[in-house]
Amino acid sequence: MKKLIWIVCLCPCLSFGLDRAKLDEMLATAAGAQSNAYLAARQSILDASKESLPVLALAASDGKLTWQRRLVARICYERIVRTKDLDLLRRYDWQLHPKYNSIKKGTMLGPSSDLAELGVSKCVEDGLWYYYLEIIWKKTNEALAEPWGASINNSWPWWCMAALVNQPEQYYLMQIISERLETDKDFASKESVYLYEKLCNLKLADAMAILINRYESFFKNRRSAFFLTPYHYSNEFVGIFDKIINVADARHADLIEKFIAEHPALAPLKDKVAAIRKRPAPAARVEPAFRLGTQLVAP
Repeated sequence: MKKLIWIVCLCPCLSFGLDRAKLDEMLATAAGAQSNAYLAARQSILDASKESLPVLALAASDGKLTWQRRLVARICYERIVRTKDLDLLRRYDWQLHPKYNSIKKGTMLGPSSDLAELGVSKCVEDGLWYYYLEIIWKKTNEALAEPWGASINNSWPWWCMAALVNQPEQYYLMQIISERLETDKDFASKESVYLYEKLCNLKLADAMAILINRYESFFKNRRSAFFLTPYHYSNEFVGIFDKIINVADARHADLIEKFIAEHPALAPLKDKVAAIRKRPAPAARVEPAFRLGTQLVAP
């Protein structure tokens, strides 16, 4: 049985030194902010919560709050409890890793895939799940410290994302990517293309609506799309969409049928809708229990 991190909850929250209503307000502010504004909002929560961790733990699993607020609570709790672990990871000397001498280090263009594999495995081992989610969600730019920052920082968020795949916290990863794609409807950010591709690779039926609604923006902004002839452009438009709807189920049949009808190039896929309509939806994904590393946090 997994070890639990028990939080002793003495009834009224007043004894914790942080009013719950005030905390909920602070969580809402941070949940709606980005970059520097988010960092300032997060700091105010950290300053107020260091002596009131039980209240923060309650918020982290409070079903009355939005997933965004619960996630901010989990991020802050992890940051308070695992400050040293987080700092050690950000300042880790990769040359000390047992496998470092046997891998390709990369070039001036960036780290090699071998180093990426090493980095992802290290992230999984350390299990700082909410730090990884925060980097992708809030664009904090809190990647690696020197001397590794200059060569790895551009890759670091994607290594963190890869560490979340097949972990319970992948639930939040899908929510975060969907939120970012919903906000950037026209894919003004180059990151949106990469996030869309990552969401496709997860092959989650629950992500089908956002993938379909943003398909045109994604396809128009793909790097390869600029170099395709009209013929190949049309073929890829059909081919990629075909792969996306392979994981669709009955919930998405009407949306897919409508999208195909609006895009004549997709007409060859019309016959697939009937099979999709018969495909049952998978079990609903459940928000994961709050944990630090592998240890559950009990509210």
